[in-house]
Amino acid sequence: ASRAGLCEAHLKLGDAAMKRGRTKEAALSYQRVLEINAEHTEARQRMAEISRQRAEKALTDGRDEDALNAFAEALKYTPEDEILSARVEAVRAEKKAKIIASLVSRSEREARELNWDGAIRTLEEAVALSPEDSDIQKKLSNARDERHQQKLADLKARAQGLANAEKFDEALKTWQEYLSLA
Repeated sequence: ASRAGLCEAHLKLGDAAMKRGRTKEAALSYQRVLEINAEHTEARQRMAEISRQRAEKALTDGRDEDALNAFAEALKYTPEDEILSARVEAVRAEKKAKIIASLVSRSEREARELNWDGAIRTLEEAVALSPEDSDIQKKLSNARDERHQQKLADLKARAQGLANAEKFDEALKTWQEYLSLA
């Protein structure tokens, strides 16, 4: 009975601290409840809510990793919370989408600069994150084709330059390489 009373007192102190906007003080009160009774449902829910609020603030501030860590902490307190679990999955999906969009954008910039190897590496990273995305796979295939066409054009120009310079042996080797790739 005394433990239950002590838990109730710490809950009230935590709730009062929350009303005054003193989140850290409230968390300490709720932690004391959990030290007394690790399965105390109300204290676990309140701690989860504090972590969830911290996560949402981190998201607003653009700190995705901090947000995911805070959501993970919230889930430790209330692993059965389906709404919280769904929110965490949505945040993970948003983060993944941002990363993929950034990779695709970088690959497009590399392609404009005719850096086909860089564009391909970047798209391969995107495909590794999202293997089911057919658009990214198509972009990767196109980049590989463009790299191949660029290599053929370079070999052809080189072979023609060597022939014009009357370096026929080197020109022949370059044409053979061209034909092996064509």
